Amino acid sequence: MWRGRTPIDPASGFTALEDTVVQAAFFGDRTLNVSLENLLAAAHAFVGVVRTIQRSSRPNFGGTVQEHHRAEDAAARRQLDNAITSSVNAARHVLSVEGPWAALAPPLRIE
Repeated sequence: MWRGRTPIDPASGFTALEDTVVQAAFFGDRTLNVSLENLLAAAHAFVGVVRTIQRSSRPNFGGTVQEHHRAEDAAARRQLDNAITSSVNAARHVLSVEGPWAALAPPLRIE
């Protein structure tokens, strides 16, 4: 959310995600495309929450979100993480990929 005391604009990450979703939707079935639409909606909501927090607060000790914004931040991150999981599961189904999967990096770490 911040680099030092400077806010990081989440728009570039959203734009990259949107570009990827547009490409993936071309190959997807209806279930995948609905999950991708939900992913974009969750990402858009997350960007809005990040911008609201950045406008109305400053970095807390260690760059964390101030206490009064933590629930909103956690809910937006959870919604986005769930949308990512849903999209990955739908894509794996379309591609007939079986077995478990795990994210390679901690989800939604914005520094």
